[in-house]
Amino acid sequence: MRLLAAITLVGMTLPAAVAAQNPNFAGRWVAISPGYVGREVRITQARGTLTVAHTLERGTETVTYNLDGTPRREPSGPSEERWSTAAWKNGTLLLTHTRLTRTSESRTEHSLSFDSSRRLILGIAKMYLDASRDPGAPPPPPQRKTVIVLKKR
Repeated sequence: MRLLAAITLVGMTLPAAVAAQNPNFAGRWVAISPGYVGREVRITQARGTLTVAHTLERGTETVTYNLDGTPRREPSGPSEERWSTAAWKNGTLLLTHTRLTRTSESRTEHSLSFDSSRRLILGIAKMYLDASRDPGAPPPPPQRKTVIVLKKR
């Protein structure tokens, strides 16, 4: 009986311990990095998904990621496909958003983590790939890398 109680207790605390290793990025964040000051990002994290919404010149862009790592197809126009994936690595959440058309592919990779002051560190790398390139070839290096620091609003 004691063994069953111990196994049950471990089984109940193990998922909580695993979840505690991965931070929750939910909140309303405002950029404090030069060149991005005042830009806002809203993140919701619930039921195995993370949704990121931010305002661009052309309007608000919202992308949802499955936190279990499975690819998610995003709504898009008839001539393109949009996919998102997420993966955890040492407490950092790596997000990939891919846009495919008949002639091109663009991929944006984001990383989310906290610094020691609990500010959100957003890393961005954008790549443009040519659809005609060899599928087995390694991807080209990012064409643009950015790091933005945000504080909770």
